[in-house]
Amino acid sequence: MKFLVPSTQRASRGTPSFDKDFRGPVTKQIRAARTFLRETSFFERFQHRKPEGGFTEEPELPAIAVDEAIVNAVAHRDYYTNNPIECEHYSDEFIVKNPGRILQRNVDLPDNFTLGTTTLDSMPRNRKLLEWLRLMQDPDGKAFVQALSEGTKRMTREMVTLDLPAPSFVLFENETILRLESQAEVRKAAFLASIQVPQTAFINIFPLAMTKGSGRATSDEIHLRLGEFSQSLRDSLSAHNWYIDRFSFSRIVAHRTGVDLPIPAAVRKVIRFFPA
Repeated sequence: MKFLVPSTQRASRGTPSFDKDFRGPVTKQIRAARTFLRETSFFERFQHRKPEGGFTEEPELPAIAVDEAIVNAVAHRDYYTNNPIECEHYSDEFIVKNPGRILQRNVDLPDNFTLGTTTLDSMPRNRKLLEWLRLMQDPDGKAFVQALSEGTKRMTREMVTLDLPAPSFVLFENETILRLESQAEVRKAAFLASIQVPQTAFINIFPLAMTKGSGRATSDEIHLRLGEFSQSLRDSLSAHNWYIDRFSFSRIVAHRTGVDLPIPAAVRKVIRFFPA
């Protein structure tokens, strides 16, 4: 399910903007979920400006981390209950709700912890199911489960690689909640800040009041003399250190002389960019 609000608004989130069920045999559900996430825009991709010029993309969340979260939920859920595994996507995180509390060997886990400070030792509820998932392969020839305890370690590595918080868990008596924080809003804001043009006079907008005699000129009168007004404005801009890039059909495209956008020195030898 997809909700267009932060996770802090779960209580008042309303109906999901997207809702899809995956049914059938366990392996079919996993394959269908993988195909859906790979071929749709369920998760966003963010652009970042590279220091050497150009842009690079990074996913909202690592695909491997999301995949491991879903596979681990299938492998370790409590099959005594008919409650489904629920995946909830918010604007700042991805949550997987799994029936049953995590089982560990001779260890009592706290109700809240992260994989950055706590290591999980896999203890499946159904060893036959886990062995089957290790034997079964997807169309790419990869087993659904690679190795015991490896899934949580891969999730952590992938999240840390993107400078995101390590996966965290919230445990209840009959439910396990896994949280993958995307920090999407913060990353979007950082990208927008990186491409903002330094504030100069060209981005200010001033209303013009046209007068005729002692009163305001009508819109028809302004329209009739729009060409004259545009030419006068063009000449005034040129006289005040503006470069007229284009002037046609009473439309002026101009930029401040010498105010080019900051780009890498190697690129600047070939091309210059001006905010117009």
